Amino acid sequence: MTAAGSIARTFGLFTLVFAVMFAIAWALAFVLSAWSLSFFLVFAVIAVLINLFTYYASSALVLRGYRCKVVSEQEAPELHKMVAEVAVAAGVPKPKVAIMPSASPNAFATGRNPKHAVVAYTTGILELLNEKELRGVTAHELGHVKNYDTLVMTATATVSAFIAYAIYFAGMSAASRGRGGGFGAMIIAYFAGMLVAALIRTFVSRRREYGADATGSRILGDTTGLQNALLKLDYATKGRPMKQAREASAHLFIVNPLSGRQAGSMVAGLFMSHPPLEKRVARLRDMSE
Repeated sequence: MTAAGSIARTFGLFTLVFAVMFAIAWALAFVLSAWSLSFFLVFAVIAVLINLFTYYASSALVLRGYRCKVVSEQEAPELHKMVAEVAVAAGVPKPKVAIMPSASPNAFATGRNPKHAVVAYTTGILELLNEKELRGVTAHELGHVKNYDTLVMTATATVSAFIAYAIYFAGMSAASRGRGGGFGAMIIAYFAGMLVAALIRTFVSRRREYGADATGSRILGDTTGLQNALLKLDYATKGRPMKQAREASAHLFIVNPLSGRQAGSMVAGLFMSHPPLEKRVARLRDMSE
């Protein structure tokens, strides 16, 4: 994609975000007073500014937070060679390569667009996987880069945050009029807003993982490397979850780094950032048939 195309795609997506938020605010204006609408718009601006900052600073923030070190070709020649080959096959610029000091095997990609991408590998994944499996993981991560998933998740976070604020202030407005149980309505609205926002982010995150699996497999013309890698990583991370992993950034990793620390109940599964491993592998197998 050209620079002009990248700019157009970014502008188009954020225009859609603003349109969705404006439509929600306008619809609620028929039910709530004008001052309530002004609150929605203020928080919409706040949500957008926060997410724009996160979008442009995400790469540096994530790499610093996980103590990742960007390595040169001299420091990791074989890894750089493999990443360069997969990047050529994917039709994207070669990203920077970083290594994260963690025995828990995992990997992630970050960066606001293909020209500013970084692919990070934990020391654990470099020790666990063979070359074919690591190539499959790399193709998956470059699938995220190629699909502009950082941009999509930023837009999703903006919309979901706005919806959460809208629901919350709708509850506040109802409480101020003595409807809906007053304080109880505010509490219910707050948790309802958080629930809706979390479900939206979870749904989109899972779809992007499926998409990156498919894109990565098409890049290599093979699914077996990624299939085997996912099976190994799922087993290993359940036994050795990443201690420094955080819920807010768990969606970045190829497999959920918190899987060994989270309960396996049906309710907990609703909020998992990644699709079930068995479904991902089944889809990859279907692609190869």
